[in-house]
Amino acid sequence: MDSYIRGQSDYLTRYLDFLKSNDMISPGCSVLDIGSGSGKHGLLLSQNECNVTQIDFSEAMLEKARSLMEQNGYGTEEIHLCDFNTVALDDPVFSGAPFDLVISNMSPAVHDIVTINKMGALSNSWCLISRFSKWSQPPRTDLLGRAGVPVSSSFSERLAKDCADMIQGVSRSGFLPMIKYVDYEWEDLRTPENIADYLTGYYELSTEQRNSLLVSAESMVDENGYFHDSVTAQVLWLYWHKAIPENG
Repeated sequence: MDSYIRGQSDYLTRYLDFLKSNDMISPGCSVLDIGSGSGKHGLLLSQNECNVTQIDFSEAMLEKARSLMEQNGYGTEEIHLCDFNTVALDDPVFSGAPFDLVISNMSPAVHDIVTINKMGALSNSWCLISRFSKWSQPPRTDLLGRAGVPVSSSFSERLAKDCADMIQGVSRSGFLPMIKYVDYEWEDLRTPENIADYLTGYYELSTEQRNSLLVSAESMVDENGYFHDSVTAQVLWLYWHKAIPENG
């Protein structure tokens, strides 16, 4: 897993540098992280003296976020369970609103013009959405093919459409969408059992298909018994400022 951790660390470093270089964060600023997941962005921003509110609809993810914050000496009182699609703007979880920065990273919580507008309503300055825009996974594709597991070839098309929809949504909300694309790649070293279980859960495969994956993965390991699960991706950073209208 070391190469994945290095890849993630490099990505987060570039993310932080981007926020700083565009004056999106500063010590003492308030940040809302929508669909915060396991809390890696919340921790990153807390370590840079931001006051971060994290929300997610998954209690399992929030438990990971709380654990991560506690392990690093930060409080967990601003980590809340809620569904961004249904929670009211005047809900106590948003007691820190308006926030200096509102972010949503790789989360389905912000997915249409309604949730984009809601996101903007909680900010007094910047908003930023990140989405995968491209995704290539040759070893996984090879493994799935050898195991006879059919996988849709339209995944990249769906990613591109999702990014286009988000850009259009920001524009329709009345703000100027600003765009940056960032490369993001990593490689996991997985045992045959691990990659078979991972792909079985991800694609909701049957036990028979899982067993086929395991046999195929065992034929693709290196001399140390690991399957090299490499991914090359591109991420869209879509951002806008409340003071910069689409027609401004």
